[in-house]
Amino acid sequence: MSSGAITRAGICAGAAVVLVVAPATAAFGNAANPTSAKATVWQCGDQGAPVDCTSGAVVKVAGTWSWGELASQKRSPQKDCAGRYGVGWSVDWWGMSESPTAASIPGLRGSTVTAATKTTAPAASWGDLTPAGVWQVKGSNTYFHTSAPFNGFLADLCNNATQTSTGPEGSFESVAVYPSRNAIPPKLCVNFYDPHGKQGQWSTKDDDNYASEADDNSIKTNDFDPSSISGYCLVPQDAPQPQQPPAKPQQPPAKPHVVVGKTGPSTGTAGGTGTYTIALSNDGDAAKDGPTSFVDELPVGLQIIAPALHETTMFALGSAFEAARAPSPRRRGAP
Repeated sequence: MSSGAITRAGICAGAAVVLVVAPATAAFGNAANPTSAKATVWQCGDQGAPVDCTSGAVVKVAGTWSWGELASQKRSPQKDCAGRYGVGWSVDWWGMSESPTAASIPGLRGSTVTAATKTTAPAASWGDLTPAGVWQVKGSNTYFHTSAPFNGFLADLCNNATQTSTGPEGSFESVAVYPSRNAIPPKLCVNFYDPHGKQGQWSTKDDDNYASEADDNSIKTNDFDPSSISGYCLVPQDAPQPQQPPAKPQQPPAKPHVVVGKTGPSTGTAGGTGTYTIALSNDGDAAKDGPTSFVDELPVGLQIIAPALHETTMFALGSAFEAARAPSPRRRGAP
């Protein structure tokens, strides 16, 4: 059995995303071959995920392909980049198996390609993914399941691919959204298709526009090897999470620190005068809100004298102070 269940309906909605990018490998025939690929998985909402989604899992497969002679084996490489309109590919989002049928995954969505018409070229799109066709690997009981539309397409190989002496080479990618991480199969495989046509002129035939019908592909015409993890098939790997910067140490809250300084003579003469200077400063790391006050009691035997231009105020303060404090001790026999 080479193909079956060829329909183009029954698309389901999805919540997780899978992106698949395929490279060229050592498969041969008149279809491109993947050479390397990487499948990366994110949870929806993770930093670096290729699409925005609110629930489910995101898988990205990316890699390169070649439509030339690989490993010195000649199998009709596409030497003339202008001899084809482009290259297409699809991913078995349901997992290759020994069954020609694959169960739909509710909520699965991803990369699709709108089929060409007489007036419109194939175009990248996004939509529901459901199994619509199957290709049997030669000489085995293994089946590749595919959606009806391609999951990716590269046109204009002469300008969008790298030209080599044996044929064009390039890169590819596809995306799909799964409802959960557990819904992603343990291995994702990719198949490449020859959409025929020529540079600037696309084909409108169904078997050139739908992955479920295009039988000129890596499986039927090339040495497709589903056991090759690095080429056609790959194991999805969780994306490394970005390193969070270390938390900054918590700084203590800023506080004011008011310092009172007083300078003056250490000794004096009875009946004489002396000058004291009192200064306030704030050597803290925050401003001091509100009024600031302090008490500086005069030593016994001293009396307040007003500073210049403040005599009246200071005399009133001094009177109140003198009235409030205890009488000074007197010498015996003093009047």
